[in-house]
Amino acid sequence: MRTLATGILCWALLLAGCTNPREATPSEPTPPAAAEGPHSPTDRKPTPLSVRTSADGSAEIAEVDLGNTSIASFSTPIRGLIVAPTQLSSSRPAPVVILSHLRAPNCSDISFAFPCPAETEELRFDHGWEYLATALAHEGYISVIPDLGPAYVGAKLTQPYSQKDLWSQTVSSLLTAVGSDHAGSNELGLNLKGAVDLSTIALVAHSRSAVLVDAAISAVAPHTLGSIVTYGGSYDTFDPAALSPPPPDIPYLGIEGELDNDVEHAPSQWLGNYLDIKRSQPAAIVQLPGFGHMGINTTAITAGLDDRTGCDITDCASDTDQQRIFTEVVTDWLAATILNRDSQLPIQPDSPLPSELAGLPVRWLAHTPKALLQLDPHSFQAITNQQAEICRHGDLMNPAATGNNCPEPHQGVIDTVAEVLLTTGARAKVPELTATTIAVHLAPFGGSGSHPDVTLELELANNTTVAVVIPGTDPVVADRSSEHGNGIYGLSTWRAQLPEAAQSSPIVAVTLHSESRPVELRGVDLY
Repeated sequence: MRTLATGILCWALLLAGCTNPREATPSEPTPPAAAEGPHSPTDRKPTPLSVRTSADGSAEIAEVDLGNTSIASFSTPIRGLIVAPTQLSSSRPAPVVILSHLRAPNCSDISFAFPCPAETEELRFDHGWEYLATALAHEGYISVIPDLGPAYVGAKLTQPYSQKDLWSQTVSSLLTAVGSDHAGSNELGLNLKGAVDLSTIALVAHSRSAVLVDAAISAVAPHTLGSIVTYGGSYDTFDPAALSPPPPDIPYLGIEGELDNDVEHAPSQWLGNYLDIKRSQPAAIVQLPGFGHMGINTTAITAGLDDRTGCDITDCASDTDQQRIFTEVVTDWLAATILNRDSQLPIQPDSPLPSELAGLPVRWLAHTPKALLQLDPHSFQAITNQQAEICRHGDLMNPAATGNNCPEPHQGVIDTVAEVLLTTGARAKVPELTATTIAVHLAPFGGSGSHPDVTLELELANNTTVAVVIPGTDPVVADRSSEHGNGIYGLSTWRAQLPEAAQSSPIVAVTLHSESRPVELRGVDLY
């Protein structure tokens, strides 16, 4: 059902992360034919440079066009926006942030093409992030926003041409221009001489751009990619072999909308595969209620590309709120990871996972960097008279794909693809260690009313036992059904400081109890 629903929405909206459109029926309009790729005319004349001041006076905005770049027979313009603070100083050079937008129909007839068909207008999604770049300029950053609409014309990431390579060529050219102005050329008209800090560059990426982290690392070289924020990453989560984990040495924050009908919950599905790898830096996904896929880009909203459904019967965030809250989260994350400022976000391994973000109730899936011990599903054994089986939820349209399929709940949809332990009670032995923080990654096994408490018993070397309780009302294990549906149940993380009694002696075993209803356990971390 998930795959079919995605296909229907993909066809209707031709949105960013969709790869499985269905055939049209006679009652539906025929969608525009898809282009194979961009074919920017070789004699295209670059648009002259223009510079303007933002409405609030805090930023200078340069419209940049550096000509074309090509791969084989495919050619795309190197253009976009460079947004810098009005007030720059060589004593406090401005860090650089790449703002890499989504893939969406870039022509006003809701088609993908470059050049766009006659009598249509081009949609510029780089302009759709001008509000974010202006806010970042107010905080002291320089933003580089490539226009990726032409580069993203093709449906596939690598065929018939490499969008990764076009992306890298476009972004590196724009960064080179910023570097030249830093050296004194002033070709961008922004007076950047001596006022740019290129040593550590941040990436903010939406949808398809979120899967280009490896390309970004290459594009910024020899400088360092020092921080990543993604929104609605379009990961192919049913093909784990095609994915790669977030770089272990770069702080990573993924944001997903609870009502995203384009990529759905692909970001948390993706990260769920990598909770047991070693990392030195944080990696987390936060889910925002009422958010969709498109609302953080003003061009997409102006074009009427809102992917959400059911806003007439449930609470949907307004476009203004989506953009405001997204800006707040991005600026907070960059301040913590680039400027080393304090933050409410979970940067450190023992940082609490806030129950609210920008005034919204949120749910987290968070890796534990520098964990002392990571217990995966294979670490646990069933305790007497309790259930414990290792399994995986695959594509519901291809139930034979995994080989060790989990059963499906009576109510609700399980929305995880990682290997889990379906259990009502299981125990794991622990090499003696003293820890201060525990993190548990799990999902309820569907919904049918209130969920019981989940208890973790910590056996200590001094022959005592300390209980740590996840209340049944906690968002991690609580029933997620409503009057409008039975709920979607994905992995999330519960993190807490251990009681002093549990820190008084080394831990030798961990036992999980959820006896009246099973949970799906992805892992337990001790730090």
